[in-house]
Amino acid sequence: MDSSPTKISSPTKGGSSTNSPTKLGSNPTSPQKVAQNSTSPTKSPVKSNASSPKKVDSQPTSPTKQASPLKDVPKSPMKSPSKAEAESPIKLIPTSNVEAEATSPVKQASENGGSPVKQASKAGSPVKQTSEVAEPHSPDVEKDIQAKAPVATFEFPTTSILIVAANGKLGSAITEHCLARTDLLVNILVRDLEKNQSLVDSVRVKGGKAFQGDVTQPETLDEATKGMHTVISCVNTVDEKVGVEGQNNLLQASIKNGVRRFVPSDFGVNYTKFTKEELERSSIVYPKIKFQELLDKSYIIQLHFYQGMIMEMFFQLQAQGFSYWGDDNFKLELTCYDDIAKAVAVVVSEPYLSGHITYVGQRLTHHEIGEIYSRVRGEKKEPHKNGEIEDLKIAYEEKRKEGVFDAEILGLYLLTTDERSLFGKDNNEALPTVPATTVEEFLKKNPDVKLP
Repeated sequence: MDSSPTKISSPTKGGSSTNSPTKLGSNPTSPQKVAQNSTSPTKSPVKSNASSPKKVDSQPTSPTKQASPLKDVPKSPMKSPSKAEAESPIKLIPTSNVEAEATSPVKQASENGGSPVKQASKAGSPVKQTSEVAEPHSPDVEKDIQAKAPVATFEFPTTSILIVAANGKLGSAITEHCLARTDLLVNILVRDLEKNQSLVDSVRVKGGKAFQGDVTQPETLDEATKGMHTVISCVNTVDEKVGVEGQNNLLQASIKNGVRRFVPSDFGVNYTKFTKEELERSSIVYPKIKFQELLDKSYIIQLHFYQGMIMEMFFQLQAQGFSYWGDDNFKLELTCYDDIAKAVAVVVSEPYLSGHITYVGQRLTHHEIGEIYSRVRGEKKEPHKNGEIEDLKIAYEEKRKEGVFDAEILGLYLLTTDERSLFGKDNNEALPTVPATTVEEFLKKNPDVKLP
């Protein structure tokens, strides 16, 4: 399996792409470009090739039709811009008719490799599962729903987005950075509108809507998803009822109401190289895999984000003792919430982008983190080695038998201290407006973060 990240490239005249990556987010106030002088797009934004890195073409120009990457799923009811529409780069009117796949202006990452994280349902993948959640509709019924989906009009560069679970740490950070952009119309869905009144007010002041709802209650999702171009799920996936059933409810409401693009609540490490048996043991990762199977059965465009271990979570896990397992020289991939949120805001503002985005803040060993902490806080901290990876596996199995939550913490360590969880390469270069926050900068910005 190819572990290289999606490569974002800018097209040259005639539709070919250059070797220099397109810089995303450099001008949030400028209109997004729609395919120029063409009745059908040339290249999809994501091009996959098993032998070369992926490239994302944000401004297709050639009329050459591309074969669809969507396999055995209903076709998107979205229509590519006509010549007249293309000449006005701020308007795209999708229709409710099911069009040929070749006319879709957005192309998802294909099945042929090149992505840092593969779809869980790919044939032959060790993470392929059979979901226990029943599909809400038969294929025929689903196609009928899609054919009757309401016509939605999206005005670019103002792309309507819905951020679900916007009261959470990541959700609120994404909302904040999306609100800072003029090319996004931000709407949120939360379980309690009074929990963060300032956030709700900020959304409404900018012209967006704040909905009260719960992904486990399907009847609360219909109104919230109407008229949205992109739905971003930030729900906590540890609870399978939320991570699988809840996200599926959100997905079905999105399909029903003609949502163009769906961002699942991934935001984690690279789990695609682990076996089914290994992933089944993790309540943190496994629900993501199960929902991905349902997502792959739908026509909707997918956009995924990954960042390795979250810095805030790393320091929380060290609260009981600054320690590690395994190789002294193993480098963790660490990214803070704020950087993840900035990257999401920049990428979703590009209405035609799809596929997989990997953004990593810094790569450090536990000893390097200890040295940085000691320098910033002025107190010496050195990590203690708990044992080898085999010792960690034994401890994990013992805790699992006891049925305690400590088992999940150890299970997370098993994933994040395994070389298979690393991406190695990332899309940082294509996001020049999102400079990575180092651990030193993070500690200086957050004086309350401490090591025991």
